[in-house]
Amino acid sequence: MLVPLLMRERPGEKMLPWTKGTASESAAHMQLHSWSQIFRSLFKVFFLPSSFLMGVAIFCIEIGIGLMDAILPVFTIQEVGWTDARFSHIFSITNIVAGILGMVAGGALSDLFGKKRMMTFYLAASIALVIIMAFIKNSWGDPYVITGFIGIYYTLYVFLTIAIFATGMQLCWNRISATQFTLYMAIANMGRAVGAWHLGPLKENLPWEYVILSYAIFALAMLLIIQFLRMRRHQLRVEVLEKNHLDTHAPALPLP
Repeated sequence: MLVPLLMRERPGEKMLPWTKGTASESAAHMQLHSWSQIFRSLFKVFFLPSSFLMGVAIFCIEIGIGLMDAILPVFTIQEVGWTDARFSHIFSITNIVAGILGMVAGGALSDLFGKKRMMTFYLAASIALVIIMAFIKNSWGDPYVITGFIGIYYTLYVFLTIAIFATGMQLCWNRISATQFTLYMAIANMGRAVGAWHLGPLKENLPWEYVILSYAIFALAMLLIIQFLRMRRHQLRVEVLEKNHLDTHAPALPLP
């Protein structure tokens, strides 16, 4: 909370509402002044092909993530025989380690090899991981196997999330980037809720190995969808949107 509170985004702006400063010209230039402008602009950019496909891809993978988040505590306690405390301990450690690795290397890998390529790798690796997990049922009693699965899965999840966020930001139109990115996050949360809901019906009708394997369906869906993302073409289309917006809303020049 203190970082955004005590830092200026642009030189000369107010740090706090009662301190000295003025809005920067660049910020004022990008400001939209009505709900109608915001929603019209959001509609235009979100339904560009790459932007829309990314929204669908995010929804698909978040269904899988929500499903896996619901699976792991139930699976490890009911099927493997762990205690609540043991799962919480392993879960917290793996998430901290994965988070640190993500901060150190996640963004750098996306910058080095490309966000789309890294998302493809993370999704393919996670699909392979759950397939292996589903077919080694006889090893589920080994705590190192389950711990390793949880650790690798959450590491891939963190790295994939970093690449997804970076891609979503790149797809945003600067004029409404906050609204557009918020929409992506809302879609992600909806997907997680849908995924968690699926655990009950799946467990009633399928054994655990197929329930776990269900994650691969949603990861594969995202893997296929993101192959159709065209980032450069999307950026060119956003530039056209910006030009059209400026042409439509440019202030009238004073008469000589």
